[in-house]
Amino acid sequence: MEIEIGDHPDRLPSAQCIRFAAGRARQAPAGVGAFVTESRVAGDRHEWTVAISDGHVWSYIYVWGAGLSRWTHVNPTLVARAVEAAVPRRVPPGDRIGGLRRRGPVRVTPASLGITGQARGDGPQPAPSTSATGAGRAIAKP
Repeated sequence: MEIEIGDHPDRLPSAQCIRFAAGRARQAPAGVGAFVTESRVAGDRHEWTVAISDGHVWSYIYVWGAGLSRWTHVNPTLVARAVEAAVPRRVPPGDRIGGLRRRGPVRVTPASLGITGQARGDGPQPAPSTSATGAGRAIAKP
């Protein structure tokens, strides 16, 4: 189940956020799903509150992003998937949420979010100009 939640996370009740996380647990690699419930930017630091669940137990965790410009829009689905990837797999399934909580806040980076190809603070880069004047064309070396 994919939902764009970036615009309205404060309008969803906690029980619904937990249900979304539990629904993601069935598809997540380690059996723990995540759902972003709140996002904020403090200076150049992005911060998220994320509901996590394995379908039986649930919790909230704190996530923070480093290496991101304050102007970078981070898709909440990417944050949720980065949290799901951070769940320890070498722990018994019943203790994976506890293991993630014991690690402390989850840190995400542009690489863990899959946005390393973009310049800091920018969206997708425009293609170089290929006008009739030749501006933006690569010049072949002899």
